[in-house]
Amino acid sequence: MLAFSGTPPLLPQGVHWSFELEVGAGGSFVERRSLVVDAADPSTLERWRTDFVLLDTNRSLTTYATWFERDGERFDVHGSEDRANLVLPGESAASREVVARSFRGARVGDTLHAISVVREEPYFPGTVVAIPRLDPGNRIDVRVAVDSDLPALRWSLDQGDAAREQLRVESAAHGLRLFTDELSLPPAGESVGPLHLWLSWSHDPGWEGVAAWFRTLSASLPTLDAGPPDFPAPLGDTVPEIVHEVTARVQREVRYVAVEIGIGGFRPSPPVETWRRRWGDCKDKAQLVIERLRLAGVVAFPALVLSSWDEAIDPAFATPYAFNHMIVAVPRAGSSEPSSAARSPDDPAADWLFVDPTQPEGGAIWLHPGVQGQHALVVRPADLGGGVLVRIPRRHDAERRELAVELRLAVSGEASGRAELVLHGGPAVSIHHAEDAEEAARDLLRETFDGFRVGEVVVATRPGEVPAVVVTAALSGPSPWNGSSSLRLGAASTFGTVQPGFAARRALEGSASTVWTIRLPPGASACRLGAGAERSFANAAGETRQTASLEVDSAAGVRVLVRRDTSPVLDAISDPERSEVERLALEERRFRRSRLELTCAAGGR
Repeated sequence: MLAFSGTPPLLPQGVHWSFELEVGAGGSFVERRSLVVDAADPSTLERWRTDFVLLDTNRSLTTYATWFERDGERFDVHGSEDRANLVLPGESAASREVVARSFRGARVGDTLHAISVVREEPYFPGTVVAIPRLDPGNRIDVRVAVDSDLPALRWSLDQGDAAREQLRVESAAHGLRLFTDELSLPPAGESVGPLHLWLSWSHDPGWEGVAAWFRTLSASLPTLDAGPPDFPAPLGDTVPEIVHEVTARVQREVRYVAVEIGIGGFRPSPPVETWRRRWGDCKDKAQLVIERLRLAGVVAFPALVLSSWDEAIDPAFATPYAFNHMIVAVPRAGSSEPSSAARSPDDPAADWLFVDPTQPEGGAIWLHPGVQGQHALVVRPADLGGGVLVRIPRRHDAERRELAVELRLAVSGEASGRAELVLHGGPAVSIHHAEDAEEAARDLLRETFDGFRVGEVVVATRPGEVPAVVVTAALSGPSPWNGSSSLRLGAASTFGTVQPGFAARRALEGSASTVWTIRLPPGASACRLGAGAERSFANAAGETRQTASLEVDSAAGVRVLVRRDTSPVLDAISDPERSEVERLALEERRFRRSRLELTCAAGGR
């Protein structure tokens, strides 16, 4: 056990972060944290000048001591405490409270100390410990002890492959220690968040145990005896039509307002209250849709999911803390069971229709890409099979980018023209919600057309079931053709960054197509394409292809047509598939950066 009664030793590594968690027989736990910082330089002092502790309705602070040492003398800083309510982006209210203390008066060369003790009554028998990413040469020490009357401790460490190379792990049935004497994470130049240590001491460690816990939370919710008079019965004839009609009404008429107050962060509000006040969070709106569908004779279930662009849950580790969102799952056959009992529970949701009542854009059929490809826990009643973990399919056809470029090359060596970029799905929402949509679109075009000047940018929203944004702009800059033998063209990339060391980094952003139409300068004749005109690559992650051709018109002259397409097929990226994804991304980048050989009898300059 860590000793917190005395002063932790001065550590030459700079930072020593220690954490101890003791779980009692009733499931409540006490967490003790110790931080020692040798502020040997201004950047270290600035980074660690303020310490904080996070509290909530089920988390209470019992001890908090902060001080700094200088030349063997101790200076307490308990008088500089600040308390503030922590409301995260997208929330309107929350019960979380931050207690922060600043080491006022500390100077470079001092040693900073912080010790805190917090007691928590967890809502579910488990928790998650955020282990900060320290700079190379620092130390961490995490110890967990669970009472022997509780089930054996289960744990999981996200980003584990990279972390376990440097962390030593000592694990027993009711205890765990993670530590390192010389931490060198993250790798140089890589910016990543903290490690998360997931812990559970549940008697039922499977996903049905999590579903049973959620059913208990929502069991006391009053149901709708009849549809509210101002929420008329849906008019659709089929299950999908009814689902889409009810979901669309809740999307339009119930504002999304997140209020995270204690257990209310997990338990939905009564549907009749949500409809009466016309606002609610994701759980409230989903529960309202489920109830209204029930009155219409359509069976629907809550589906807990992680909404994230670049993170995914560990399907082998069951915990409700992995989820941050709730949507609605409807069996395709409109009954309580999936349409094909032979399908694996992890099969992409051919058996399920998922809708998200919180989305303000698009129709009910579209899901935000932060939800697509994720595992969802469908919470069915125990007599209907209980909780089941399924994977929501990714719609690459909906998450696509279409770029069309027309350039005219002048004899002077300049090029001018226009570009039209059509973004569908998530990329369109990102532009639409940007603080300055035109500037965000301009930045995107600048990245695509390196070296070109981007003129006036026009952004237009295109209505439809899938959100879409059309970006148009004038282009000008140096000719991509040197007048003799090479032509270099850019294109919008399909891939985000694939960072190593993450178990399920979902880097695919959907399909992409780029069409270039390039008019050569007057006088260019007898032209032919050489190497690079036809290129393709395909593997288990998808396909990327390039085709090029020449058109000769007596009036318009010579035009070069180049088309590039990338079509991913994976729903998610797991470790075995990572190399395939990285190879496909590499080939796509090579196509974009390659030069196309073009020779003509008469030069254009």
